[in-house]
This record gives sequence, structure tokens and C-alpha cells, in this order.
Amino acid sequence: MDPHSYDSEEERFKARCQAAREGAAVRAEAAAQAELLAAFRGRRQMLQQMQEEALRDKIRQQHLLGRDVPWPPLGSTEYLAGLSALEQQVAEQQQQERQPDTKQQEKEQRSAWQRAQRRAYARACLRWHPDKFEARWGRQLAAADREAVLARVQEVSQGINAAWEQLQRGTAC
Repeated sequence: MDPHSYDSEEERFKARCQAAREGAAVRAEAAAQAELLAAFRGRRQMLQQMQEEALRDKIRQQHLLGRDVPWPPLGSTEYLAGLSALEQQVAEQQQQERQPDTKQQEKEQRSAWQRAQRRAYARACLRWHPDKFEARWGRQLAAADREAVLARVQEVSQGINAAWEQLQRGTAC
């Protein structure tokens, strides 16, 4: 039946009631599907959390050896320079999203580079600080390699500090 060719007001009313009933049925079906989807997502999220926790427990039970640690290079500024470059890329992307090019762009890039170096140094210090490394990974270190790994972490920490001092003096970049 064409919606514009009703013979009477009664037919028009019946058609509207029928459309309302069909719409209510569709909405009820959509709500039921949404509830099923929400329940599925909840179960999937709970399963993922359980799997992640099982993986963390497995990792906690394993012993780390010195060869398992991804050691950075020692005695060079390459490690900090690499981290700084990554930080700088993130800062540039954020800056491009915030504001268009201006006359102060060079000055801002210089200060952004310095901020990136400081963030890279701070992250490297947090990652390779001997006490923080031991607190984070000490339980998982194999007893045979424990002293050697902690001594190497101390060397890495000192190397990062020496590289930072070189960057501050401006002798390396």
C-alpha cells in the first residue's frame, strides 16, 4: 500500500500502528543483539586478562640470564641519540597537530630537541638504574648470573650518565 494513497483516516492509522509495531520489534531485536555483543566482549576481555596473567606468572617463574637482557651500547652517545630521535619525532608530530608553521619554528625545534634529549635521558636512567632494575627484574635473575648482570647494569647506567655529560658539554651529537 502506497503511504500517500489511503482511502480513509482509519487505514492511515492502521498503517502507522503497523509501522510502529515493526519498529518496536526491530528496536527490541537490536537491543537483544547489543546485550549479546556486550556479554561476548566482557567474556573475551576476561579471557584475555586471564591469559595475560597466566603469561605474567610464567614469566615470573622463569629465570633471566645475562644473555636475555637487551643491553644498549656502552661508552657512546648513540643510545641516547637514538632515544632522543624517537622522542623528537613524537614531539614534532604533536607540534604539527597543534599549530601551523611560524617564524619561531627553528627556536621551537631546538627547544623541542632539547626536551626530547632530556626525556630520553630520563627514560634511559629509569630503565637502567641499578636499584630500579633490581627491583623490577631481581626476582627473575638467575642466581648464577645475578652479580654479573647487576654489574653490567651498573656499567650501562654509568655509560648513560657519561653520554649525557658529553651531550651537555656539546662535544657529541
